[in-house]
Amino acid sequence: MRQSAPYTLQQARTGSETRPVVIRLHRFQQKDKIIREARAKRGKLQYRGTPIAIYKDYPSEIVEQRREYQVVMSELYQRGFKPALLFPARLNITLKDGARKRLSSVSEAKDFIAANRSGIGSHASSSA
Repeated sequence: MRQSAPYTLQQARTGSETRPVVIRLHRFQQKDKIIREARAKRGKLQYRGTPIAIYKDYPSEIVEQRREYQVVMSELYQRGFKPALLFPARLNITLKDGARKRLSSVSEAKDFIAANRSGIGSHASSSA
């Protein structure tokens, strides 16, 4: 009698889906070097002709905090600002005039959006 692997395993072999892989390194210097090289390649990193991406693995608490910023960051992008998340979960916003503003909570970011929605604070003071 012949058995075949379940469809999910066969599908995974074709490479049609991305799969996360956790790599644990003995020395943090190796990890830093890999992350630095991955950033330098910016989307051009490949393994046997297949593009790969490398990300740091954050604790679940940090991941949840960073996830809370997604909606706020999307709205900031739509309004012409350039938001960026800093570690662990702080928001750095590049204003339209090039100045920068750092916010340490989602509620601060929502207040910033509300102030800019009404035209107040469009040139808010920067703190770098």
